[in-house]
Amino acid sequence: MVSQRDVSGNPQIKLGDSPRSVTVNPNTNAIYVANRESHTISLIDGNSGNVTEIPLGLEPTSLAISPTTNKIYIGDRNEDNVVMFDGRNNLKVKVIPVGDSPRSIAVNPNPNTNMVYVANSDSNAVSVIDGNNNTKLKDIPVEESPVFIVAHPDPEIQKLYVANSGSDTITIYEEGTTTNIPVGGILHPYLLILIRTKFM
Repeated sequence: MVSQRDVSGNPQIKLGDSPRSVTVNPNTNAIYVANRESHTISLIDGNSGNVTEIPLGLEPTSLAISPTTNKIYIGDRNEDNVVMFDGRNNLKVKVIPVGDSPRSIAVNPNPNTNMVYVANSDSNAVSVIDGNNNTKLKDIPVEESPVFIVAHPDPEIQKLYVANSGSDTITIYEEGTTTNIPVGGILHPYLLILIRTKFM
């Protein structure tokens, strides 16, 4: 059962148990939070602050959204799947098998290709999903224990950045070319942030 609560005027928003990942649809101003222990997603209306709890029947550990299609992709580490929900009605549409232990998901911002990428920490690979038909196309080998993935924010650049916690490296993947960069002095990289800069 989906439950709702109004938190307008309250800067502290009560979520489900053990929130693990968050994503935002900039087109609808909807915020999604994966709650691992309560097996739910908290959907926060960014305009009103209202919260809707969506039951999943699985332990979500990662999620991402395609603003173009309003599809939410949720990683299920226990079953090695990505579950796709329709953001228009919050209903489960499809279960997509990926690699072992999906830990992080990224969506390429190009509305034509609409590719979805999944970092699988126990199979040392990134699964590529075609977001237009929601089928897995291939697995890209990376280094040991990929735990976080980011897609380049420019829609015309098909480039990925992967944090490999087990090998202390960052993998950069672009058009079939893989480059692994050691991160000297940093043990077990777990998070990546891309900063977009414009030069005059």
